[in-house]
Amino acid sequence: MNTTEQGATPVAEAEAVIVRLADVLLRENAALGEGRRDEIAGLTAEKIAECRTYEALLRSFADSPDTLAAIDDDQRHRLRQLGGKVIAVAEQNARKLEVAVAAHRRFMDTVAEAARAMAPGPGVYSRNGSVGQGRTARAVAPVAVSVNRSL
Repeated sequence: MNTTEQGATPVAEAEAVIVRLADVLLRENAALGEGRRDEIAGLTAEKIAECRTYEALLRSFADSPDTLAAIDDDQRHRLRQLGGKVIAVAEQNARKLEVAVAAHRRFMDTVAEAARAMAPGPGVYSRNGSVGQGRTARAVAPVAVSVNRSL
C-alpha cells in the first residue's frame, strides 16, 4: 500500500483526519449544549480547518482511484464506520447551531423591541401651537443598548 509523505498510510491518515473532525464537532456540541459561548469561536476556527483537511483528503482519494482500490475490506469497513460517526455528529452539530442561532435571533429581536418601546413618541402640536410630546410622551429617556452579535 502507498504511504504519504509523513510515512502514514492513506487509510491511517484518513482515520486520523476523521477522528480529529469528529472530536472538534463533539467539543463544539458540548459547548453549545452547555452555553459556553466563549469556546465556540475558537472551536469554529478549528472546525473549519479540520473540514478543509477532510475535503482535501476526499479530493485526494477522488484524484487517485488506485489509492482507494488498494484499501482492503477491513480498512474500508472501518472508514465507513468513522464516516458514519462524523455524519451523525455533524447533523447533531447543525441542529444545535440552528437552535443557538434561533435563540440568539429571538433574544436580539426582544432587545430591539424593548429599545423601540423605550423611544419617545412623535412630537405633536398642542392647542396653542407649540410642539411637545403630548399624551404620547413616555416618562423615561430612551435606553442605550449595546449587544455583542458574535453568534
